[in-house]
Amino acid sequence: MPIRVARYADLATIPSILATGFDDEEVVGNLLHPYRKQFPQDYLADWRRRCRERFWDYSRVYLVSYVEEDATGKEILTGVAEWQRRGLGWERICGLWGWWDPRRLIKPIFTFVNFLANTLFPNRAAARPPDFTPSTINAAILPFVSHYFSAPYRQTTWTLTALAVLPQYQNRGHGRQLASWGLERAKQEGIVANVTSAKGKERFYHRCGFTELVGRLTDGDGNPLKSLGIEGGAILFTPYTRESKPSDG
Repeated sequence: MPIRVARYADLATIPSILATGFDDEEVVGNLLHPYRKQFPQDYLADWRRRCRERFWDYSRVYLVSYVEEDATGKEILTGVAEWQRRGLGWERICGLWGWWDPRRLIKPIFTFVNFLANTLFPNRAAARPPDFTPSTINAAILPFVSHYFSAPYRQTTWTLTALAVLPQYQNRGHGRQLASWGLERAKQEGIVANVTSAKGKERFYHRCGFTELVGRLTDGDGNPLKSLGIEGGAILFTPYTRESKPSDG
């Protein structure tokens, strides 16, 4: 199952794969976008805005899996992974320019464009106050789970922030390949990788190599996700060893 780093042209397809993959997920789908069935175009547009902005975030890497049509050799994208390099040394993925890579100026432009778009054309698929919204949920949960990420070796990581494979291509190894990419990068750097698992995906990630369960997004008395009955949210890391150490770049 071939995978590669995504190209800008792939942004025409990447958002729809992620929107499909997270459509029935209990947090991103059901909790944060409860009106996605009524407003599917708004739901897809929200993913487009997110991907367009994050594509130019040079701490992140978008990967795609694909198959080739026999007759034409044309690639058909089958899955997407979004990896983020967090902590010391993240700028190494920008190549020789590092922190000073001029392409990093593109992201603030898209951030502003997205702000205007969200102001003029609010996402009708998203939850509305006083319920949790995509912009408020992290602040609500962070006090209950921040200690899981406080250890020094957990602050410098490769983090799998999104993974989706189209239903017709699942159980063929595409997701495993997309997950393995970041685990291999973490191993090469001597740091850990981590992911927060959706409901029903914990066993898959465990088989990929995320074998250390450190907690759940629902932990803690008063945690709003717990009161809402969220069942996923396992916080998983690859094993930490003495050889694993934060990279200083």
